[in-house]
Amino acid sequence: MIEKIVKLQRALARRNEKIEFLEEHMKSLFHEIRKKTKIIQSYVIREEAGMLTSATFDMKKLQALLDQAEMAKRGQTVMSNLFSTGMSNREINLELAVEMLRKLQAVLEDTLLKNITFKESVDTLGEEIARLSRENRDLKLKVVALETGNLLTGPP
Repeated sequence: MIEKIVKLQRALARRNEKIEFLEEHMKSLFHEIRKKTKIIQSYVIREEAGMLTSATFDMKKLQALLDQAEMAKRGQTVMSNLFSTGMSNREINLELAVEMLRKLQAVLEDTLLKNITFKESVDTLGEEIARLSRENRDLKLKVVALETGNLLTGPP
């Protein structure tokens, strides 16, 4: 009988140590999630900051667009040069078109890379949240099992 009590007390001590370890591990994982959440929030805030502009800035932007339209009418932009010149400048038009396509391709590649990176980060965070939820549920079940075990065996 005493051996069984000693054995159960050792098992309880091991479980308590394991629970402490898992709680510490959970705290560190929650800390990591908080850091990652802050990183994501900073990205979102930075992206949304471009959407939240003042009326003065919007007026300046509108004026800049009007100025660009005026320059296009006078033929002072790359696009207007591309389409307004005659067939004699076909080589220049081709060079401009190739240069513009290269720049657009670079922008597209950069955007795709950022989107892929963002998707991977979101997937990683989703997996981390699922894993932490499982661990949390398991810990709660273990705590309940230990508490019910303590109630059945009584105080040591």
